[in-house]
Formats: sequence, C-alpha cells, structure tokens
Amino acid sequence: MRILKEHIPEIKKIWKAKFGSTYDEGLRFLLDSDKVGSKNLATLQIEIESGKPLQQIIGKWSFYNGEYFLGSNVLIPRPETEVIIEKIRVSKLNCNRILDLGTGSGCIAIELSKIFSQAEVLGVDKSASALVTAKRNNYQTENKVNFFQSDWFANVNGKFDLIVSNPPYICETNKIEPDLLFEPKEALFSKDNGLKDILKIINESREHLNPKGSIFLEHSPEQVSSIKDALENAQFKDIQYGLDLKGMARYTHAKR
Repeated sequence: MRILKEHIPEIKKIWKAKFGSTYDEGLRFLLDSDKVGSKNLATLQIEIESGKPLQQIIGKWSFYNGEYFLGSNVLIPRPETEVIIEKIRVSKLNCNRILDLGTGSGCIAIELSKIFSQAEVLGVDKSASALVTAKRNNYQTENKVNFFQSDWFANVNGKFDLIVSNPPYICETNKIEPDLLFEPKEALFSKDNGLKDILKIINESREHLNPKGSIFLEHSPEQVSSIKDALENAQFKDIQYGLDLKGMARYTHAKR
C-alpha cells in the first residue's frame, strides 16, 4: 500500500502519538507531497515509532546547495558542517587539489567541487557502503568527485591545497541523543576522549599538504585546546577556530 493523500490523517496521528507537538516542523517536512509518495504506510509507522531520524525516513536531506541521498550507513549532514563550507568559500583559497577525509555521504566533497569547479576533488572513506551512497550523490556536480576507499591516508597519494574532515570525535563514554543511535557508530565515536582520529589526521596531514595548504577539521567545542596544541606540535601556522550557528567552537583551520 502506497501513502496517498487520504493516509495523511493517519500519518499525523502516528506522529503525534510519538512526538506530541514538540516536533511539528518534522511533520511538515514529512508531509511534503514530493517526499511522501513512495512509502508503505505500515513501514512508515514502524520507522516513526522507533524514533528513526526524519532524514533517514525521507531518505534524502538538503545540505548547503545540494540534496543528498542518505541511509543508516552515513552521517546525516548537519548545519554545523555547512558553516565550514561557507568559511572555506569566503576564504577564497587557491585550491587545485582537495581531499575530504571520511567523506560519508560525500556532501563536503561535492559542495566543494561546486565551489572550486576547476579543482580535482577526492573523497575517501573506509566504509565501502558509505562510498556507494557518496557516488550516488555525485550526480549533482559537473566537477565529479573521485571517491575511493581508504582508511584516512592509507591509500592517498600526492599533495593537496586543502584537506577537510568531519571525523568521528565523540568520546566513547559520552551519552548521546537517541536519534544518533541510528547513525554509524564508526563515524561518530573515537577513542582517547574522542581525539584519536583527529590527532591521527593532524599528524599525517602535513606531509600531504602543499606549502601554505590549509586544513579544516570539525570537532566538539571541548576539544579546541587539544587540537590547537596538536596543530602547533605538528608545526601548523595561523591556527584559528570557528563558531557554529549556536556560537559554539565547531571547527579549527590552520595552514602548513
């Protein structure tokens, strides 16, 4: 059974039973006519009642200037990461070669491929499943991203003008919001107070950056000091952090 207009009252009833009136915005997104058409009503009920994120229920989500297919194999693109894209855009960097580490859905790499339309853009992830989704999302850019499998820099060759990453940075012992339980744990959690993967990227990035090349890293606000120290120890310069839409320190950028 497909969801038709006459199913909308039942969908509203299911949604209200789960969320009350605390998430009316989500209901409005769900009932958008171009998103409702292909869902089985019984399946939709199970998804809503389980607390599955709206973005995964719909199967796609907007990010910056694009729209991205999603699944449980990749992180949901969030506004915090859009801030990084915008900072890179207005910085007017001279980028001929760009690397996105832990690309997931491919949203960072693809948006950068639109901004730097003449650059070679690479997106890597150790998850073969995530790369299937990233390649599916590559349709929306004329400057196609080269997506391939790599555990951070393991299969990466050459140097870059820009390295960017939204790596796993949540401490393994931290409590998380229930909806995050539907996203891949390997893309969320990192050992050593959430710093293991970030520090690995920092320590290996310098040899993969051209002179005056830039690195942008997303992280939690509590990690700013540790990341600054690690970048200084790796001899990076011009180290600065940026704020997300809530005024929290969400990313750090520096130059080789």
